[in-house]
Amino acid sequence: MRCPFTLFKKKAGNGLIWYARFWNDKARRYTLARSTGIYAEGKKERKREAELKAQEMLKEIRFEMEVADSPFVSYLED
Repeated sequence: MRCPFTLFKKKAGNGLIWYARFWNDKARRYTLARSTGIYAEGKKERKREAELKAQEMLKEIRFEMEVADSPFVSYLED
């Protein structure tokens, strides 16, 4: 089984911020990336804080179904 998320750092205006990339089982790839809002600073770069934040975010993540994957009538009803 694939890890539900990975962390990476991205340069922001004030420094590096941790981002989380979330795995989509249906698409079989990482399809969503969100900022954790935690700056990568200090000796351990606050990675554990970023992991905890990503785990919280994972509970709220909902991958939308692609329109092409849904039956046409269901798409119109939605």
